[in-house]
Amino acid sequence: MVGLMALGEAVGVRAQQIQKYEKGQDRIASSRLYLLAGALGVPVSFFFAGLPKPVRTKSSSTAVTLRKRTDLDHSPSRPQR
Repeated sequence: MVGLMALGEAVGVRAQQIQKYEKGQDRIASSRLYLLAGALGVPVSFFFAGLPKPVRTKSSSTAVTLRKRTDLDHSPSRPQR
């Protein structure tokens, strides 16, 4: 078991910040999460175990496609219709 002070030192923050991460009071950057995983000897995926996989809907991917197509239609390099 790693203490809060030792864990904080390993990733460059104070023990109080580690407590805030634990309680969900502060968000954690992906780079810091990577360092925490290394200090604990676990893969980054350990922190996501048990979470449901995201569901992609057809409407969300269609919206992205339409947005990209609209951006292309209004690009300065293409003549307007």
